[in-house]
Amino acid sequence: MDKPLGATATSGEIEVPQIALALVRFYRGEVVPDVVSEFESWGFEKTALRERDDDFFAFAALASYDRQPFTFKGGYEQVWSEDPGSVRRLLETKRLLKHARVLSMSEEDLRHILHGLVFGPWRLSYDRKRPGAGGTDYARTLRGLAEHTPELRNLCLSAVSEWDVASLHYRFDSIHGIGPTIAAKLVKYLLRELQLADVAPDNFTRIVPHLLHDFQGSELMKRLAPNSPQTLGRRLTAEVAKLGEPLAIDALFYADRVYDGKIPGRFLI
Repeated sequence: MDKPLGATATSGEIEVPQIALALVRFYRGEVVPDVVSEFESWGFEKTALRERDDDFFAFAALASYDRQPFTFKGGYEQVWSEDPGSVRRLLETKRLLKHARVLSMSEEDLRHILHGLVFGPWRLSYDRKRPGAGGTDYARTLRGLAEHTPELRNLCLSAVSEWDVASLHYRFDSIHGIGPTIAAKLVKYLLRELQLADVAPDNFTRIVPHLLHDFQGSELMKRLAPNSPQTLGRRLTAEVAKLGEPLAIDALFYADRVYDGKIPGRFLI
């Protein structure tokens, strides 16, 4: 059963250490295994990502679309899954998830093909209905990822330290259209969850600020601290970092999506 976390009976204070420990247990015990299982169900397995430029490139390319407007209605599944009409299926029809093919194409040719791939009211060439300053030109994004795939994959495989994690984040972020948030998600998926390299969990502190928007509006935090959910978020971020699992804060997003803003009771003290 799920049971609520909230104020103590005597003080009315949020029991931040208790919530943080529950988040760490929840993240390690369910979130990470479920993330790995989901990616594997879509064909993205650790060994292939470690060894094949095709798999690594496809993974990064799909991650670049894993945001609005492409996730607005169907969520991230409409990007990653092989369901008809998904972003993935559309790209696959033109073999645009193949590393060597994209590497052999000019940005102009890529842009032309992407413009012909229609996802709802959007074309896969841009993240806006009309190209303009500040938007993402996905021909540049895919081409940039293709050019740097071997380097990025090698950086993943050799990562050990907090500096390595931050450096990989910087390299992803330097590619047009990726940005700091998607770069942080890529690092989280590849190094902490799929574990392409042996990096201790406490080395991911520097990328956490780039993930904050995913849980700043968490239903769990609104329920626990309706007057100051962001303050609670900052306290929880610091507390899970003290416990050696800074990315456990991501379990808030998972709790909202899967458990209606609750942490499963088996992870509570």
